[in-house]
Order: sequence, then structure tokens, then C-alpha cells
Amino acid sequence: MSEQASENSQSTDENSLMRVILERICESDSALPFDEFMELALYHPNYGYYTSARQRVGSDGDFITSVSMGQCFGMILAHHFSSFIENMASDSDEVAIVEFGAEEGNLARDIMGTLSGQISESVFRKLRYVVVEPFEAKLNRLRSDFISEGLDNIEVISDLSEASIKNCVLVANEILDAFPVKRVRWNGNEWVEICVISADGTEGKELVESEKNIKSTKLIEIVKEFPTSLTEGFTVEVNLRFDDFFAEIFDVAETIYGCLIDYGFGTDAIFDPGRKGGTLRAYSKHGMLN
Repeated sequence: MSEQASENSQSTDENSLMRVILERICESDSALPFDEFMELALYHPNYGYYTSARQRVGSDGDFITSVSMGQCFGMILAHHFSSFIENMASDSDEVAIVEFGAEEGNLARDIMGTLSGQISESVFRKLRYVVVEPFEAKLNRLRSDFISEGLDNIEVISDLSEASIKNCVLVANEILDAFPVKRVRWNGNEWVEICVISADGTEGKELVESEKNIKSTKLIEIVKEFPTSLTEGFTVEVNLRFDDFFAEIFDVAETIYGCLIDYGFGTDAIFDPGRKGGTLRAYSKHGMLN
């Protein structure tokens, strides 16, 4: 696809996504909770940022990752995992490395390629790599790529419940900060939830923030623990989806070694005066957007 055709396709997807968001805003009493907006923007099955065919990673994309820089990252993880895998497989049990957010599958290739020469052949035969990819187009592409490369010990599934796993090495590289999040703001008297509305009705030329009373019981309980000595307008992100994510893993596997890699700070840093606007960031062509 030419660069011009790619740009036209991306523009069409963005217009289609805007229509979907406007429909959801109308269905949500004209105010869409930010986490639902973020989920549509990133993960809509047809038009989402992470589900589209656009190039996201690398020099021609929007950002780089440790995986996109070469094989070194995967090799380091493989060396780190090897002793855990040997121990887990000592009782003739199968071991599965489970990865969420595999993107192009390069981390799977790097880890398995390194482990093939790092652990004993008998243990490697007990090892399989499971990529969890819920979006059909990406799932089919990954499956096709792995099959064509003869990597029959790497499988791709749409949901972890499809797998039968006793011993699990969990890999999640730069996944936690891609979860859709709630946004709350201190208005000087109480915490309120940030929603997304259309600034011009159904025309959809501009989306803006709107502050609403918090409805989620879980979110209400969380913000009760937040400080109230903050400056007016202080904004914080809250992820309400972690529990379900980890519960799914705990329901499937008996023994789990987790390796979750991401950026971040300690809890105290969330309320640092320098982060009054929150921690969300958006990047395009390696530059941070407003």
C-alpha cells in the first residue's frame, strides 16, 4: 500500500471511529465515561488504534519498544525465565509462556529461539508459547505467520479460557499502561468523574471533557482514600480492570510466575504537584501530543 493510500485509509477509519464514539455518547446520556471512550479509541474491533493495520512501532511508527529495538530484550527475558521453566517442568509437567499484547510476535520468536539453546531438550519439548490476541484480524495474521515459519510450539488464542495450563510464565510487556482507565478530578469540594462529550452536538467536530458525579460504587470507594488537600483541577487515572485481568489468569493456571514490564512510579508520585493533569500521554511519530 502506498503512503498516500495508507493515509487515506487511516483518515477514513478515524472518521468512522468518530461516528461510533458519537453514537455511544448519545447512548450514554450525552456523556461517555473516559474509560469507555479510551476503549473505543484504542480497541474498537474495526477502527481502534491497536486493532488497525497501521504501523505503530518502529522508526516509521509512533513509538518504539524494547522488542522493536532488536533481540536483546527477548534474550534477557529467556535467560531470566530458564530456571523457573526448568523447575516447573521437573515433575514432567507442561509449561506455557503466556503473552498478552504480542503485537507482531517478535518477543515470542526471540524468547523461544533463545530458550531452544538455553534449556534441556527434554524440558523444551514440554514448553509451549501461548499468545492471547482477542482481535480476529490480528489473531489470524499471527497464526498465519507462525505457521509459515514452522513455529508450531507457538499458538495464538483469542481468550485465555481456551487454554489448558497448569504451569504458567506470564509475560506482559507495556500492557498495563494500555488499559482503558477512569479519570477523576478534584473540583475543590469532591472527586468527580471525567466524561467525554461532543462540543457541537452530533456534528462531532470536537470532543471535550465534562465533569460528572461518580456513579461507580467501586470508584467511589477508591477515591475515598485519595487526599483532599490537592489544588482544584488535580486529575488522576484509576484502572478498574486489573482485578478481572488477573482473575482470568488465576482461574486458568495453578502455578504462575509473572513478569509484567512497564513504566511507572510509586503511588505517592501520583499526587505529585507536578502531575496535576494526570499521567496519560499520547504520541504520534515519536512526538508527544497535547
